[in-house]
Order: sequence, then C-alpha cells, then structure tokens
Amino acid sequence: MERPQVDDPMQQFRAACQQVDRCVRAGEPSILADWVAPGAPLLADLDLAVELVFTEYVTREMLGQKPSPDEYYNRFPHLAKALAQLFQVDQLLQDSQSLQPEHERSRSTLPDGTWTGLHRPNRAMPTHLGRYRILQELGAGGMGIVYHAWDGLLRRPVAIKLIRSGAAASESDLARLRQEAAALARCSHSHLVQIFEVGESEGQPFLVLEYVPGPTLREQLSQGPLAPHDAAHLLERLALAMDHAHLRGVLHRDLKPANILLQVESKELPHSQQTERPTEWTGPWTPKITDFGLAVLRTSDDRLTETGHLIGTIAYMAPEQAEGRPGWVQPAVDLYALGVILYECLTGRPPFLADSPVELMRRISQEEVPAIRLVAPQVPRDLQVICERCLRKRPDQRYESAADLAADLRRFLEGKSILARPQPIWERSWRWIRRNQTLSGLSIVGVVAVVGMLIAWAQFTHRLALERDATRQQRNLAITALSDAQTANATAQAEQARAEQLLRDREGMLYAATITRAAMMATTNPILAQSLLQSPERCPPQQRDFAWNFLHSMSRSQLVRPTESRAGINAIALAPMSRRLVSVDQGGNILLWNSATAQLEMRLRSVHSGAVTAVAISTDGRWLVTGGSDGTVGTLSLPEGKISGEIQRFPGEIHALAISANGDEIAAAATSAQDNRQGTALRLWRRDAPQTQREFARPGSVRAVQFSPDSRRLLAGYASHDAQGRLLGESVLWNIATGKPAHVQAWPGSLVRAIGFSPDGSLFAAANGEMTAQIRDSAEPTIRVWKSADLSQVASLSLSLSVTQLAFRPDARTIVVGASDSSLTCVDWQSGESTHRLPPHEAKIPIKRDADADAPMPPLQPYAAQGQSLRSVSGLGWDVEGRWLMSSGADGTLRWTALAEDRQARSYTLANAAIYGADGFADGWVWTHYNASLVQGSSQSMQHRSHAIAGQVKLVATSPDQKRVAVAVDRLNDRNEIGRWLVVSELGSAQPLFEGPFPARDGVTGLCWDLDGEWVHALQGPAWVSWSRESKRFRFQRVANRTLGSLARGPENECVWLIQPAGIELQHLGQSEPSYRWAPPEGRIIRHSVSADGRTLLLTVHRDPRVRMMLYRIVWGETPSVTILPVELEARSVLTISPDARNLAVTHPTRREIAIWHLATLQELFRVHAPLGIYRLHFSGDNRHLAAFARSGNRRETLFTTWGTIPLHTHFAIPTPPNPTPK
Repeated sequence: MERPQVDDPMQQFRAACQQVDRCVRAGEPSILADWVAPGAPLLADLDLAVELVFTEYVTREMLGQKPSPDEYYNRFPHLAKALAQLFQVDQLLQDSQSLQPEHERSRSTLPDGTWTGLHRPNRAMPTHLGRYRILQELGAGGMGIVYHAWDGLLRRPVAIKLIRSGAAASESDLARLRQEAAALARCSHSHLVQIFEVGESEGQPFLVLEYVPGPTLREQLSQGPLAPHDAAHLLERLALAMDHAHLRGVLHRDLKPANILLQVESKELPHSQQTERPTEWTGPWTPKITDFGLAVLRTSDDRLTETGHLIGTIAYMAPEQAEGRPGWVQPAVDLYALGVILYECLTGRPPFLADSPVELMRRISQEEVPAIRLVAPQVPRDLQVICERCLRKRPDQRYESAADLAADLRRFLEGKSILARPQPIWERSWRWIRRNQTLSGLSIVGVVAVVGMLIAWAQFTHRLALERDATRQQRNLAITALSDAQTANATAQAEQARAEQLLRDREGMLYAATITRAAMMATTNPILAQSLLQSPERCPPQQRDFAWNFLHSMSRSQLVRPTESRAGINAIALAPMSRRLVSVDQGGNILLWNSATAQLEMRLRSVHSGAVTAVAISTDGRWLVTGGSDGTVGTLSLPEGKISGEIQRFPGEIHALAISANGDEIAAAATSAQDNRQGTALRLWRRDAPQTQREFARPGSVRAVQFSPDSRRLLAGYASHDAQGRLLGESVLWNIATGKPAHVQAWPGSLVRAIGFSPDGSLFAAANGEMTAQIRDSAEPTIRVWKSADLSQVASLSLSLSVTQLAFRPDARTIVVGASDSSLTCVDWQSGESTHRLPPHEAKIPIKRDADADAPMPPLQPYAAQGQSLRSVSGLGWDVEGRWLMSSGADGTLRWTALAEDRQARSYTLANAAIYGADGFADGWVWTHYNASLVQGSSQSMQHRSHAIAGQVKLVATSPDQKRVAVAVDRLNDRNEIGRWLVVSELGSAQPLFEGPFPARDGVTGLCWDLDGEWVHALQGPAWVSWSRESKRFRFQRVANRTLGSLARGPENECVWLIQPAGIELQHLGQSEPSYRWAPPEGRIIRHSVSADGRTLLLTVHRDPRVRMMLYRIVWGETPSVTILPVELEARSVLTISPDARNLAVTHPTRREIAIWHLATLQELFRVHAPLGIYRLHFSGDNRHLAAFARSGNRRETLFTTWGTIPLHTHFAIPTPPNPTPK
C-alpha cells in the first residue's frame, strides 16, 4: 500500500493508525511492516512506532483475536525491548483497576481522550458464598472482583473479594490473594480496612473484609480540590495508618485516591471555605485505606515482584518504582504515593500527566514536580514544602518514615515550625542546567556578549570610566584568581596529604612485613635479616623503632670477613691468648688477622708453589707453620713473616699439621694426590732440630692431627681401607713417649678428619667425616667423646652429618661441629641436644654486617676449588671466654659468630626489691622500692644507682625532658599518722628540688608530669592535685563522683587523662567538667598505657565472667577515634605502649612470651621469650629498650629483664686500622 507523503511525524502517525485499524477490521493483511520495519519513516520517533504496533494489538484484542506479545517480539525484534515494557504497562493498568466501580474502570490516570487499558467483559454475579448473601458488585479489576454482601450469622454488611478466574485461578493470583490476607491480618488500625475471614466456597477462595459505605477519595476529588487544612488532616491520618503498616513489615505499593474509602458520618462534605485554622479533625468522614492486593511483606521472600516488573498505578509510582530499580520495595515508595495524593488533594490533579504510559513514566523519572504555587497559589508555603519533600526523586531525601510525615503535618496544623526544608536554590539551578544544557550554554554566551558590548561601549564613550572599570575589573580578577589559587592550593594540599598518607600506609605495611620476616631469620640467617633491616626502602630511618633496634642488635651477632682470594679457605689456626688468627686458601694466600677486632693485619708470602692446604700457629703467636699442595712444610716467624728453619718435603699434599702446646715439636703428614686413602706416616720433629724426626707408621693417610694440651699425646684422624678394599676410618691417640697407639677407634665406611681436645685436656673427641646412607641406616654414631685419663667413652652422638671440623668450647661442655653442608651446630655432648644452629657458610658474595667494620672488599665470584665443595666448613676456633666462634669455609669467608643467648635479653635479680612504681627515661628506667629507695638503671651497662628516700616510696614519674623525677612517698608524722608527700629531684642528684606534703590525706593512686614538664599531677581519691614547678605550690581541684582510679599525661598542657574502671575523662585545670568522656560499651577498664605525648591511650577491658579481654585504642585529635585492636589478651596480660606510640608490647603468661606489635598497621611483628610472673612492663625513654619486672620465687626478690640494643663484643669497638701492605 502506498503511504501518503506527510512531513509532520504526528500526521504520519495518525494516518498510519487509521490505515492499520481499517486493515485489521477488514481482515486484510497487516501493513505494520511498511511503517515500522527497519528503514521505515516512523522509526525516526521510537515512541510513535511502538504506539502504532500497540494500536494493532489493542484492536485485534477488542475483536477477540487474542494476539500474543511473543508474536510481535518475533515480527519486530528491533522493537522488542520497548514493546515488552509497553505490554507490562498494559497488564499493570488492567490489574490496577481492581476494586474500582464500573464507571471508574473506564477512566485511567492519564488525561481524558488519551490511551487507556482494555475493558474485560462482565461476569455473572453469584447469589451466595457460604453463609454470605451477595447483594451487589462494588468493583472489579484485572485479577479480582469485590461484592457487597450480608453476613447472616453476625448480622452485618461485609465486602467480599474473590479472584475473577475462580477455581481456575493461577498460582500467581492465589499467591497475591494470600499475601493480601497476610498483610491485612498484620494490621489493626482505624484507618485501614480490616479483614474478617479467609474462606473458600466450591474451590473459590475469597476474603471477607470490612464494608465501608461512602465514596472513594477519587470520587470526592472529582468535585474539586480540598481545603489545605482538610487535606493536611486527611494525609496525617493516612500517614499514621501507613506507619502502622510499615512497622509491621507491610508495604502497600499501590496507594492512590481510588484505594482510599471515605466512611460517611454526615451529609456535608468538607469543601466549605474555612476562616479559622482547625487543629483537630472535624470532617464528616473517616478515611480508610483498602486494596492491599499489591502489598508485600518486607520479612518475606517476595517472588511476586521481580526486578524490572512494574507494580502499581503509574501516576502514583515513585521514580525508582517506575524504573523497576533493584531494591525499590521500600517504605519510600508509599511516602511518594502519599505525596502525590497530597498534591492532588491540593491542586485537583496529579503532578504528572501524559498522552502515553511510556511518556508518563519518563516524566516521573526525569522531570521535576511542577510547583504547587503555580497551580494553587492559595496553598500555604509550609504545606507546599511538606508535599515537595515527599516527591523528591531520591528516596533518601524524602521523610525517613510515615510517622515523620504525620508529625510534620501535625506541626503545620498546630502552627509550629515544620522540619522539612525546601530544596536549595543551587540544587534546583544545577538540575535546571543539566536538563537544559544548550539553553544554559547559550545564556552564558549571551551574557558574555552583552558584557563585551557594554565594555566596548564604555571604551568608546567614557575613557575615564573605562579606566576606572578596568581597574575594578583587574582588582576583581585578582581577588578571583587569589581565591581560585587558594582553593586549588587547598585541594592540592588535601590531595598531597591523602597521597602522603597512602604512601605512609604502604611504607608501614612494607616495614611491618620486613620486620616480621627479619624476626624469623634473626637467629637462623642473620645475614639476610641484616640486609632486610639495613634496606632504606624497606626500613626507612624515620620508621625504625624498638622492634628494628632489637632485631638489628640480635642479628648483628655475626661478622663476615672475605679473603682476597677467589678460592675457598682450606684451614685456619688460632692463638687465643695473643689474639692472632691465620687463614690459608687455595689461592696460596696466608693472611694474619686480629681475632679480637676481626681486622686484617698482614698478608704473608707463601713458601709453597701452589695452594696452601694446612696451617698451625704456636700458642704464643710468634711463629707458624704452613703446608702446601706441593708437599712442603715451611716455618714463618711473626710478626716479620720471614722464613725460619728448613723446609720439609713430603710426597703428596699436606692436610695434617700441628704444633705442640709448649711450642717445641711439629707434627705433619701428607696424603697421596692419586688416592686420598694412601699417604705418608705421621712425622714428628723438634723445631730446633728438624733433622731429628720420628715416624708414627700406620696404614692409610692422615687427614687431621692435634697435640694434647700437655704435649704428651697426639690425636690423629685417618682415611684407610680394610682387606676387602672398603673405606675405613680411624681415630688414633698416640703416646708420644712410646711411639705406640694408646687408643684406636675404627669408623667403618667412613674417614676421620674432625678431631679435638678439650681446653683442659681432660676430653678428646673424633667425628665421622663421611655420612653415607649405609652408616645412617646402621645407626653408627657421628661423634664420640672419651676421657683422656682412662680412655673410656663418655658420649656417643648421632647428628646425620658429614663432620669436617669440631672444637670444644672453653667450658668443655659444648662442642661446635662444622659439616660438609656448611652448617654450624653447637651440641651439648652430655645431653646430646643441639643448643644452637649458627648461620652457615653458604654466602656466595660476602657482605659487611657490622657498623664497626671497615669497608668491604670487592665482591667475590663463586669459585669451586678442585676437590673441594663450596659448602664446607674448613676451620673452627673459640676465643678465650668462649663467647665468640671463629670459622672458615669453602665460600672464602671468615666469620665471627656470637651465640644467640648473649644477644636477646639480659636478666638480673633485684634483691629486697618489691617494685611498686616504675617509668622509663632516656636509655633506661627508674623504679621505686618499698624499702624507701629510688633506683635508676641503664639499659647499656645495667648499672643500678639507688637513692635513699625517707618513707615508703609509692609511685614514680619522669619528666618529658628525662631530667627530673617525681616520687609519691608515704611517711609517718609525730602522731604516728600516715602523710602523703611529694619529692621532686634531678636524676642523679642526691638533693631534691622540692619536698613537701600533698594537701589531701587520701592515698596517691596516680602520678604524672604535664606535657611541657611545668606541672606534676597526682590523683588522691576524689581530688586532683597539681604541683607547679615554677611556684612550688599545690593546686587543689575536686572532681565529683570520683572513685579509685589513676591518671596519665594529657595531650595538651595543663590537662590529664582520669582513668577509672567505668571509663576515662580528659580534665583541664580550672574546669569543673571534663572536655571528653568515653566509657566501654560493656565491662570495666583493667589496665592502661599512654604514649609520651598523651595522644594515644591503650585500655584493656574485662567484658564478662569468662575472662574475655578487649583492647581499645583511643587516638586524640579534632575527632577522637576509638578502635578495638585485634590483639590476643589473657586475664593476666600486661601491656605497654612505646613513648613514640609505634610499638605495643603485650605479655602472654601462659606461653611465657611477649608479643611486639606495630600499631600503625596493627600487625604482630614477633615474640620474645619472657619470664613468668611479669607485673610491670616499660619501654625506655628513647624507644630502644624494653624492661620487665617479674616476681621471683622469693617474694622479696624481683627478676629484672631487658630487651633491646645490646652492644657487640667490646673488642669490635676499636677504630678500623689502615689497609695492610704485603710483607
């Protein structure tokens, strides 16, 4: 069919509607595709195209053809989404006409003459339902129908609602009917229609409801709008009724005038003009809300309403309801509907009207509500504001509840100020600009153009005025530029502060993670721990706290010195008394070290043509002998380094070399280069007569040799083979006088290269040098220990190691073992337990690890010497005191290692010391005894100085500058009465600065200094007493309702924290009321700790009888923050915060541990072992040390333990010597 050529889209639409209607009624083929197919002219306006399709749908339905929406989805897939929304609106309009009179059902909420929903044919009215006699039909809708009936049993009129489809009702219809019954059953309000019964007759379910005679509000409003105060009275009651429903979890979702029945009480209707403002309702009818068919119970799973489905009457829908947003089912939709009803009562029309449902929903969602003053100027301003607040687009900008709406209406009726406020002008302006971007842009351009013309005109006409205006303009521009610059600066500063805070948070997390990792490696791998701690990226200097200092001190237990050769060290020799150590290596280097300072003193020239494989030094450190891979043995004098005596020659490589303790004799042996189980006999000669040699012959090769301390015996380790050619090791103790073995121990399947005497010569030991699977399975011991006196075996240890070196500690109780896997292990040979596992020799590139060490040598590359593993310990030795172990390895390094027990904590027993008060200062602490003394202790030297004070010393507090101390003392007067005294003195001074009695007689339960050190504050029962350092006088201030508590330094001058079991207060001098209060939600405060600046408080709260402890942190600021820290607490846990508020220390008595926390990130860093019975815990004033006071077994004694920065061995504190030069 040829389409008419029309330019106006509306004219095209009308022409298309006529053609489509004519074709459908004539039974001709559909011509819709000509108008709405892709490329058709009507698609330029999508709404008109959809309306045209729907016109054919409605016409076919009216002709009884029963078209399906799916048919149109398939025919026009490009319009499917818009059509689906329109079909939902059609179904919604059909359902929303429930309970309306027949003449009302023909009327929609759209203007007259516009599109309406379809009418459904009438059904035959039943005469009876059970005991109810049907009188007449009251109304019908898409789902249900309502009859006026008579209850013959109770003799009363009722309204009966049933489903139109009867027994063939769908599950959805039945569910809605049941939900309506449930909603009405929950409510009992004078302005809500009541439900009497839920029944069923012949498979037909029905509801029996209260019958309300009278018109609907829709019929009443058809006569004109209500008077403003009548409308306010009406809406107040409707709001109270809906608040009643909301409180019981019922949402109506379809409030509108047609669903509000007016129960008539007189013939007059409230349309008379009132001259006085009524405050109480005097109307002739009572409103009742009905039709809960679309109601939902908020506590139920409402599967009848799905996201994207339209529920309700469009004109009364809230924007979120019309758009089908997720979660729109809230009381706010009913509040919006009440606002629409109030608007219609005041103006006689809904806020929005449209020609189509789609257009109506668009206006509800996007356009602003027309101002009431434009439609009904006589409406009071406050009532307009109330109505506008109900109709806000955003649900959170409406009233919070229907009760709030009713309360504001009551304030309006009583002439009081309402709570609602009109929408700000700037917000309305901004919404206008967003809706009219083109117009606003043109307006701005127009304003600029007008200003430009005025300026041009001023330039042309009045030059002086132009200059004046230009000056003013420049001034205004400068002010504006300054304001913009200030705003930009403030914004930039805020962004910078935010970025800096994020950076601090990141650095804090990285720092805490690094500290935790370093704590795990401090004893097992201190080299890596030190590399982590010294990293400026991971541990910036400004973040280093107690945890860093503690781990830095503990992991500095090892010094590493690399040799200058790229080869591994073959052997070392130590003269402890002379503090000399010699190392030899594969590169032929002979290096002389100071064993006390770990400094290289001299580089000696080698007498060998190849690698130096063995070395021994005399006890006095004046001479040494070396053996080489070329089979030669040479003697060098010290410190000159000159060759002395003849060079001895052996066939093979020298691996066994020793000097007797008296320095008279030398022992040596060589191993065949072709077979390490073959070698020369052990030779012995005097230093002054090298030609006179003795041989101690035995099959095999000598791998190690050592003289006894008395120089009478010689211990040797052998590698040989048995008759079957299998490897056989032996340890042989030779009697030098007789030249015969005094003791022989066989080691089947192995070799012996680790032997040693105890320092006093009472014990000797040998170890398995080749741990094979066969030996491990046979349970052969790794180390054996014998007595030198009777040669009896006293210990047999199994370590599953291939031992290359061993050495007795000077206490003769501990043996340190070096293995082929580079490990170092300390073993208690009596118990067989490993006491320490020291850092192994496995670093590829030696690293400087001590602040007192000199600059490191150039990095060494990994080098594997022939016949040797990089992972092997080649030499061991102890200092005289047994505190430091010196070791060498195939990695080319010398290491000085201190045992871990000397690096973590130090403990002292304080005799006759029942500690009552304590505080930190500088690098130590002060504490008080009951025995009338004040004690000052240092964390470095641990030297304690006591100052006698007359009386019984109670509490102690140090000043912020760490120079003065205040002490609370109990003294007896002449009448034998206890007096409370304050003593203030300089630390270290015997003479006090002040000594005088407190003005109150109560006991002192709290003592602290002011933030600037000008005041000393004390708590005495209900009194707060302050002493001025300037005037030397007390100031007394009573605090009401004060119970026994304590006090701490406040975050400002002249203020303190008052801490009680029930809560805390911040009290200022001269103020009767506190400036801040906080109390725990439940429980009572048990312990507290405050930072040095008074801005951070930690409070432990006992919450319930099951001993549940909580830790709260309060940080003072413009808005004090209170947080619960995730810290595990026990009933007897003691805690303290570091003065810089960075670390928290908490005791765990059952585990005998102290946990160290990083407060910035709330991460636990590590734990340290602690004694039992800790009752006080304090950081030193410099944040570097931690001290604990613990009850000893004797109640008159206290165990005083400290953790922190403990210096390295004092020998390492000397200056670095100059670089050595070759001799």
